[in-house]
Amino acid sequence: MLAISTYIDAIPPLPTSVMQLSKLRENPDRSLKDIIAIVETDSMLSAKILGLINTPFYGMKKEITSIAAACVQLGEATIYSTALLIGIRNNFPFDLSAYDMSERNFIFNTLMQMNLMTEWTRSIQPQHASELQLAAFLSGIGKILLSHILIEEDKVELFKKKVANDTPEWVAELEVTGVSSLQVSTMMLQHWKVDSTIVTILKYTDSSETIPEDLKLPVAMMETVYHMWNNWDQSSDDIKHKALEGFSIYDETQRHVYENALHRTIKKLEEIRTVQ
Repeated sequence: MLAISTYIDAIPPLPTSVMQLSKLRENPDRSLKDIIAIVETDSMLSAKILGLINTPFYGMKKEITSIAAACVQLGEATIYSTALLIGIRNNFPFDLSAYDMSERNFIFNTLMQMNLMTEWTRSIQPQHASELQLAAFLSGIGKILLSHILIEEDKVELFKKKVANDTPEWVAELEVTGVSSLQVSTMMLQHWKVDSTIVTILKYTDSSETIPEDLKLPVAMMETVYHMWNNWDQSSDDIKHKALEGFSIYDETQRHVYENALHRTIKKLEEIRTVQ
């Protein structure tokens, strides 16, 4: 198997609109108007934004056809994350068959990850709330490249066999490819020079390395939410059980805050399931 760095180095640059959005994020005086102006220059991103806002996930009462209105509803973090996903999709076949996952389910999982983190950060307002929301959304993108690698290297059946034998997915990834999808996500974002705080949060998530003091809170939050990635198709009770089980990584004295955020996220999930 080729070294993962070989695959990462071969990844082409992101589209111009994504790089413009990345640069804009560095400007503390940016406005939603600036973001809308960039989105409107990219027909593919504009179409994806309109398609996303009109899915059951957002529960709009009537169809939204205005880019500006869609951007207001979605917010900066979702727009930026969606742009990155499009950039990824343009570079790789969106084939997640190694994980038995459709593109629709992948995007739904990423949205649920972000929703849970958004609800949680809204309650406690940590310093890196925006970066945490983006990290939650982007934490799974490594699966796209890893699925591509597993298919190309004819390792899919070996990977699936390990998972079927109750090997945790991340362990199976390490055993078959030498790297986890979370590590690949971090490497991809670093390659594209995405916000360094997002990259650093993901780098320390599920890592045995000593975490810098100022990042202990966001990393603990990210670890808690990251462990939900494969559980959004389960029943509400099972989701709640898994989510609270992962909370042991975080501060038990704040469990009630997380439970409230989780309750709102599950309520949203149930609403989506009702209309699908």
